Amino acid sequence: MVYCDAELFGVPLFEGERYTRTSPSRGKVSTESLISAECNVITSGTLLKKDWVVRLNMFDTELPRMQDFDLWYRLAKNGAAIGYQKDALVRYRVCLNSLSGTNVERSWRNIRALNVIREKYDLSEGEKPVWNKQMRVYEAEYELEQGKFSLTRGEFAEAHIAKANKYFRKPKLFLLMTLLKFAPGLTLRLFKKLRPAEYSFIAPQKS
Repeated sequence: MVYCDAELFGVPLFEGERYTRTSPSRGKVSTESLISAECNVITSGTLLKKDWVVRLNMFDTELPRMQDFDLWYRLAKNGAAIGYQKDALVRYRVCLNSLSGTNVERSWRNIRALNVIREKYDLSEGEKPVWNKQMRVYEAEYELEQGKFSLTRGEFAEAHIAKANKYFRKPKLFLLMTLLKFAPGLTLRLFKKLRPAEYSFIAPQKS
């Protein structure tokens, strides 16, 4: 299998960006690099030999929105050669109602994908520590995205940010927690002003 980079469009926050800016591929594609997200495959930019897909029983249709990651893992697990190149040969439309879902949904799907891998397959001794480390990353990212989403709805977001910062330990997140504690309204106004593109991407999810 081979895959390429993609140019994003459709939402101002991502317009003209490359897929690999936030989802890069570095080094050799292996089960470990797929689990650790050191190598990220964009499905619409792949070419794959049919006999490998058939041999490995196709996509698992019982796994909504994560069939692709499951297949990439099985390919690597069974010795398929997977390569990539960094030219953007496709354009990928980003929209709020796409199958990729919201940031919160994508973060939760990352957690679910790792759990599926652990449940379906026997992790090797080399994969286990990589899995544990990446799960901590994904859990922290999920809490952070939950916090951002709660903030745009004017709801209590401090607890989510605090959980995320237990892993990230970033001064900006500590400052955000302090602002949320003493001035949640001001925090929301600052978010709208300083991160307008990100806010516009999150805020329309209000029901």
